Amino acid sequence: MADYWIKGEDGDEYGPVPIEELAEWVEENRAGIDTPVRTAPDGPWTLWQSHPELMSLLASARAGVLFPGQPHLVLGSLLARIAAYIFDIMSVGLIMMVLVLLFVPVSMQKESELVWKQMLEGHHPSANQAWLMLMALVVYVAYFTYFHGSTGQTPGKRIFRLRVVDAHGLTISYWQSFLRTIGAFLSQQFLCIGHFFAFLTLHRQAFHDLTARTYVVRAPGPDMRKTE
Repeated sequence: MADYWIKGEDGDEYGPVPIEELAEWVEENRAGIDTPVRTAPDGPWTLWQSHPELMSLLASARAGVLFPGQPHLVLGSLLARIAAYIFDIMSVGLIMMVLVLLFVPVSMQKESELVWKQMLEGHHPSANQAWLMLMALVVYVAYFTYFHGSTGQTPGKRIFRLRVVDAHGLTISYWQSFLRTIGAFLSQQFLCIGHFFAFLTLHRQAFHDLTARTYVVRAPGPDMRKTE
């Protein structure tokens, strides 16, 4: 299979690149119709459209575009989403722990250690325990609402290169982020059935994505490799 060398928007040369990898770059909008191409390291630069096989890459990418005009946005993997969510839940737990240690009396802290055990045994939480549960919910909602509404990325999604966008591929509003966060909280109820929607829907949308009309896409990856 032939390799290609391309010239990026920064004027630097990248390659050799097999056509399979070049197809990924086209999907991520890192190469396209305006990209100069050559098929040998010392060969002449040619137009992208002079290569039928490269034009077919553009056609295939456009056929699978979820957001018109933004072919670089592709759906994030479910495995990455799970890993990012676990990281974020641990971060929320850490924030909650710090707040409890700083602002909650020691007597209430001891009650918080018993709340889940008592609920599993069928007992109603005390007033102090109810306040701690409400505090945890507020931290959860504030965390996800702020990060998704400001950049579309929580710390977990930033690490795993994911981003939440609206139907146009843009960062969602704070109100939309709030609705999504409430939906995510509801998704965790009843054995997390709302999260399993992502395995069944065409665009990997969980219950909270369907509710807020959002999508989780793959954020731009590292820069293309340069010719040595």
